[in-house]
Amino acid sequence: MANYTQSIEDNMSKIEKYQDGLTEVLDHAGIDFDDLLNGDIDDLGSFNENDLAKIEEYRDALISCGEELIELRKTLLNEVSEAFDEFNSDLDRAVEKIDHLKRFTETYKNLVDLVGKKVVDPTG
Repeated sequence: MANYTQSIEDNMSKIEKYQDGLTEVLDHAGIDFDDLLNGDIDDLGSFNENDLAKIEEYRDALISCGEELIELRKTLLNEVSEAFDEFNSDLDRAVEKIDHLKRFTETYKNLVDLVGKKVVDPTG
């Protein structure tokens, strides 16, 4: 679990770094990052070739981090599901064992009752 936590933290740090870089490029073009996310911009400003290359680089890196986080989530869900299924199977086996012991105890009780009746009333 610690490895997953570390991977998630690493990805979140990368995402923050890429967002900071993207914000810097957008600021250079006169665009507020939050306004862009909210769709509150009228003009996309002007970008030079270097800005466009950086935007593409940050976009690709953010997509990659997002995909890795999705894979980590799927892996975690699978492992939790497998652990739950294993626990559930163990619980089922324990219930079956208890049922078996219950039947055994009831059979033993019936035998004791029969033997006790024979001892108390040998004709019965």
